[in-house]
Amino acid sequence: VTALFAFLHLPQGIHGPMAVLSALLCLAALASGSVLWPVVLHTAWNAAAVVRSLPSGEERWTVALPAVAGLLALTGFGVASRQRRGAR
Repeated sequence: VTALFAFLHLPQGIHGPMAVLSALLCLAALASGSVLWPVVLHTAWNAAAVVRSLPSGEERWTVALPAVAGLLALTGFGVASRQRRGAR
């Protein structure tokens, strides 16, 4: 999975960091037993990249705040669903 992830991100030109990120995402999936955390981490990584690419100022916040809210909602949903499954 790590090799495929790194290969798919080759056009970005940052091979080393992508391989490390992929390995960390795989470890997160193995440790949690779920793909929720890798999805949240990958989304956070992408959101940070988008926000960094924007000029500083008000426009940056109009992107950053909804991205953070979405990540928090996704994380909360994942935690709640895992707790419900554990309660059964």
